[in-house]
Amino acid sequence: MITRIQIDPNGLCNAKCWFCPVAYAGNPKIGRSNMSLEMLEDILKQLKDGQGDFVTTNTIESFPFHFNEVLLYPHFKEMLELHRKYGMLMSVFSNGVNLTNEKIDIISEYKDVVNRIVLNIPSHIPEQWSTYTGFNVKLFEKMLNNVYHASKKLSYLGFQFMIQVNGINESSLPENGGWMRLLSKAPSIDLDNQNGDHAKTMRQFKKWFPTIDVIEDIELADRTTYLEKAEIMTNQESIKMVAKNKIVGCGLERAESWLHVSANGDVFLCCQDFNFETIFANVKEKSIKEIWTGLERKKMIKESFNGFCKTCRYAIWE
Repeated sequence: MITRIQIDPNGLCNAKCWFCPVAYAGNPKIGRSNMSLEMLEDILKQLKDGQGDFVTTNTIESFPFHFNEVLLYPHFKEMLELHRKYGMLMSVFSNGVNLTNEKIDIISEYKDVVNRIVLNIPSHIPEQWSTYTGFNVKLFEKMLNNVYHASKKLSYLGFQFMIQVNGINESSLPENGGWMRLLSKAPSIDLDNQNGDHAKTMRQFKKWFPTIDVIEDIELADRTTYLEKAEIMTNQESIKMVAKNKIVGCGLERAESWLHVSANGDVFLCCQDFNFETIFANVKEKSIKEIWTGLERKKMIKESFNGFCKTCRYAIWE
């Protein structure tokens, strides 16, 4: 049963984060488009009509974050309006640079729709932030001003307004039970758990933004091994330590309960599918109910557990 949806309204992100595989490989051409509002509405309507059948009866929430920046979608306000029309919630994920006053004002008009904002800001130091994200260092102050303004205007969100600090420390390393090994071309990082770069950024953001929930992610993923080939980081050492006979599930429940739809209507299996390798249908050709209950989806899950998922740190082994 579908419990969550990941709709990619556009295939554009203006950050080049060192920890993002797509930043190094480039988003595939089939992902570089804007979803039409007609397609978006059709998807949301089908999901609404399918509640209690192949869709959960709970309020549906969408997560438009498959390596795109939803705030750059040219129909962002119309997207929120469609979510309101069909009674659905939506999380907003952003790098913060695009959270302009105009976008903040739009979000504030849709208190019944936007229930969560997550900003990916990996460092509190301007030069380090620039290195991590690929943005010009001069944009750092603009980004901070955006966050400050948003924290005031959108204070009703409480701790559902979050800054996620993606990074790495000693706990991320395989010998400490983590999933990451930095390689020769990774940025210079102090890994000390208490006083290293990640710890200092966490403390500084909590000091600057006491009304925002500052959360950490020190378990970054590189399923495609793009970052490994670029000699930046790898998950594979840790995966080899836990791999057993076969994969029986996904730690993110992506294969079991998430619907993923790209900007051109392709349905794929997982948020870790950076190259759209697991496409098994298109919403322009079949109904979502047919797609979700069809043999093609079951076949793709089986094939992925036997191949695609073997390089993913979220795989559940038996």
